[in-house]
Amino acid sequence: MPDTPARSRIESVRSSEEHVFVTGLGGPVLTVRLDRKRLATLNGLFSGPSLGTIAHYLVLNALAATHPLPGERGDDSLAAFVAHQEQLLSRALIATRLGKNPAPDSISAPLPAFPPRIAAYSDRRPVEACGAGEIMLVRALAMSDVIALRGIIADEGAAPFCRAAQLFVGLCSKDIVGGIERERRQVRTLLTEYAALASEEIGRIFEPGKLGRAPVPFRPTDPSFDEAARRVLAALEQGLA
Repeated sequence: MPDTPARSRIESVRSSEEHVFVTGLGGPVLTVRLDRKRLATLNGLFSGPSLGTIAHYLVLNALAATHPLPGERGDDSLAAFVAHQEQLLSRALIATRLGKNPAPDSISAPLPAFPPRIAAYSDRRPVEACGAGEIMLVRALAMSDVIALRGIIADEGAAPFCRAAQLFVGLCSKDIVGGIERERRQVRTLLTEYAALASEEIGRIFEPGKLGRAPVPFRPTDPSFDEAARRVLAALEQGLA
């Protein structure tokens, strides 16, 4: 998967004017906002018996950073893709709760062109913290990440949903805007660890495709993977203004 923790870390510091500075890595700097209601919905996926991988696809979908920095204009193709994919995954969740196993092709939104037309940065950019009840997450891409993600999307030998899931991991937020540094370090660590676990799980799911066997994208998950998602969501709830 594109991305290494050391290279994807975003350095943000609070200035005397109470702004946060986000440092780009040479590629687009992407953001996503989550509010209290969205986090509560995601937490609900892990409040009872394990729902398996479908719950994690929905979490990764929500953590995918797709928007430009506030005040910047940019291509909305990534955001449209993630919104469409969320609709398909929500329907799939209902189907799995009814004991059905949706076909992978039925949950694959058309993949977007990559990279999006969003400005790339290598310098520090000021970002205002969110208002009450909302958080902003950030993903700064290096050009090596952009090249790797472009290759994933263009890989016609891979199943569309495999590419979509890998794209979610590649776009997974790595930092949170605002909060004290100790809390932000914790969120960075949890997001990085969760993305790594998700990447491993997706690899295991879709590896059979290379051996001529149809992958089964919806299946049970290890309790440790579910617990990692709970830790991420709990940390994000603490970051709500």
